[in-house]
Amino acid sequence: MAKGFKKKYFSLAAIAATVSMVSLHAQAAAVHTIEKIVVSADKSEEALEDVTDDVTVITANEIAEHGWRTLPEALRETTGLDIVQSGGPGQPTSLYLQGLKPDQTLILIDGIRFNDPTGLNGGQLELIDLSNVQRIEIIKGPQSGVWGADAMGGVINILTKSAQKGTSGGWMAEGGSYTTLRGSANLYKSTDNGYFGVSVSRYQTNGFSAYGGKRGEAIYGTRASDLPFEDDGYENSQISLKAGANLANDTKFYASLTKILATVHYDNFGADAPDGPFTINKIDDTLYKVGISSRLGIADLDLHYQESTFDRSQFGGYAGNVKELEGKAKFDYGLGRAQVGAGWQRFFQEKSAGVVTNSGYQNHYLFATNSNKFDRFIFTEALRYDSYNAFDSKLTYKLGVKAAIYEDIWAAANVATGYKAPSIFQLHYNATTSLNPEKSLGYNVMLGNGFLKLTFFKNRVKDLITYTDPDWDYTTPNDYYYNAPGTSKFQGYEVELHKDFFDQLYAQLGYTYLSAKDAQGKRLPRRAKQKISYSLSWYPSEKHTINISGYYVGDRFDSNGAKIGNYNVTNLTLSHNFAKHITGFIRIDNLFNRFYQELDGYTTPDRSYYIGLRASY
Repeated sequence: MAKGFKKKYFSLAAIAATVSMVSLHAQAAAVHTIEKIVVSADKSEEALEDVTDDVTVITANEIAEHGWRTLPEALRETTGLDIVQSGGPGQPTSLYLQGLKPDQTLILIDGIRFNDPTGLNGGQLELIDLSNVQRIEIIKGPQSGVWGADAMGGVINILTKSAQKGTSGGWMAEGGSYTTLRGSANLYKSTDNGYFGVSVSRYQTNGFSAYGGKRGEAIYGTRASDLPFEDDGYENSQISLKAGANLANDTKFYASLTKILATVHYDNFGADAPDGPFTINKIDDTLYKVGISSRLGIADLDLHYQESTFDRSQFGGYAGNVKELEGKAKFDYGLGRAQVGAGWQRFFQEKSAGVVTNSGYQNHYLFATNSNKFDRFIFTEALRYDSYNAFDSKLTYKLGVKAAIYEDIWAAANVATGYKAPSIFQLHYNATTSLNPEKSLGYNVMLGNGFLKLTFFKNRVKDLITYTDPDWDYTTPNDYYYNAPGTSKFQGYEVELHKDFFDQLYAQLGYTYLSAKDAQGKRLPRRAKQKISYSLSWYPSEKHTINISGYYVGDRFDSNGAKIGNYNVTNLTLSHNFAKHITGFIRIDNLFNRFYQELDGYTTPDRSYYIGLRASY
């Protein structure tokens, strides 16, 4: 057993041993039905079994069964991902997908870019509430051949709920520890003429102090509830709108809007700090998309415009946006399917730390994808050309193959190149030294069947953008960032298992081994060398579900060298169907009250309790 699993954690096995043998009802079994459609691998809907990429899909049923409330909670229990957060809910969060930096993974909401060009951390994962999420698609490995910049490590697409035939909707209310209140409501309507949907959610908590003492300090080891510091609260309100109309001649109009308003109280510079201009961050993010699709002969055509705007008050204010116009055509031709497209992007920063910059760059791009099925083989290809006005043009590609070997056993392999343009923030804080885009070459090899998947991955990154360690004064730009010479290497393997046992248990187990080193062979911080995730669901009747899940983080250290790994966190969720459409639930986070830190000096929750109701109709 890996270091960090104490004897009491064997209660997981004890729970499994006490399960009585009862039939798994059809309703409970449906919880684990995987949605078979994936849209993130090549920008169009395709069957999951036809995708050669390394894909993980998290469904709405899994989100409900585990009681996950925010995106970081779900990703912590996902194989191949490392999450580090500087405090409780709403605090800044970093994602390391197979070891690559947070800004090297493209985050999308309904296909709209959520990576903030005015920051360093890519997408603001901590802001994404899961109450209106239908599924999360995680595509691992370089995806620049399809999605362009920021997709060097992979793509995470959060797909929100949409209208089905007729009228549907629901609501949810929850409360618990740290004076936490959370609620949501949604309504969807679909007819032959079109559809409409609206979803609103609210999350607020008093939280706890974001700062909790670094290793070596007297306060270190004190649990969040016992810290003698002020609480750092969090509020988040979201609204999502979707609408569409069926026009003449197989033509459809569609539009969507996502609005996020949040307030985060935090501690800065590694110390407890009272509320003030530099410790309260007000966030206003807006994503919208309008488009039209049509059928013309053998081609499915689509033209859309989308925009993401970001505004946060932190350090005097950061504001910027990403605009994109794209047209594409998809063709089916017997044994295959092809897609071609072209687009324009503008990345813009209005201000940085209160200083008006009005700077940015543009990109024009072309892309093509193709997929063929021949008996037991699937071949996929993608090619993309990006032409930036501030950097050299770049051609990226992705090649994949998948083969049925024997019965349900399959093998797959992918090779791809990646491309990551510097953020406007990085360019702004370099006074004299120019920055080149990061470039990568990666591949993976997979073997799997109905319940087991083995993956080996490797990614080599050149011109990795890193930073010096000057005495930041936030007023005078300097050469803070540079392209590290040489090649940084990220490689490892993953094992994923999911299986029903005795017709009443569903178990999931994931293991990740990662080696992440810079060009000098020095191990990179904040990436766990080993990670284990686990989940066990028991269905004693069609009205009850008991889920115990968690993750073990192995050897990991912070950028200052402090050890922040070797711990296990276990969560418990109990659900009961009071009526046909109403479910009550209880969630206990950090069941065994484990003390740990994901970043040196920043707190994590104690054992905490939440209770709620959700309904659907």
